[in-house]
Amino acid sequence: MTIGEVADTPAKRVAEYKKRRKPYLERTFRPDENEYAQAQGWELVRENKASFRYRKLREFDEQLENEFWRLLYEFGYPTLNIGRSFQIVVADKQDGTVTKQIDVFGHDDETVIIGECKACEKRTKRSASKRHWRISIFSKVNCCSSTEAFWR
Repeated sequence: MTIGEVADTPAKRVAEYKKRRKPYLERTFRPDENEYAQAQGWELVRENKASFRYRKLREFDEQLENEFWRLLYEFGYPTLNIGRSFQIVVADKQDGTVTKQIDVFGHDDETVIIGECKACEKRTKRSASKRHWRISIFSKVNCCSSTEAFWR
C-alpha cells in the first residue's frame, strides 16, 4: 500500500516530468518582493510589466532524485511517484502503521523499483558498501502474483 500520489496516467506523468526536467526552480515575484527574492538567493531572469521572473538552482539532492526519476520515465514506467513526500507502508502493527519515505518509486507489470537517494554537496570518500542510490527491484514473478499484493 502506498501513501502518496502516483502518476498513473500519461497526463500526470508528463506534468510531473515537466516539473522535474529543469535543474532550477522558477518563480514570479511582485515588484515589492524584489529585495526579498534577492535576499533568498533568487536570480533575476527577466522583468515583466507588473512582475519579476526569478530562478534558483534546486538543492543537489533534489537534482539527483529528479535525474533518477526522469530515467524511469524515459524507460517507460507507467506508474511513478509524484513529488518528494511519497511513502510506502512497510509494516502494519497493532500500535500503528510503519511507513518509509521513498525518493523514487516506479512499477510496471513485471517490476517494482524503489530508490533512496544519498547525496552530498562535496565529493567525499565512501566505503564500497555504501552507494549513492539504494535501489530495490522486486520481480512480481519471484515474490507474488500482483504488485498490489506485494504492498499489503
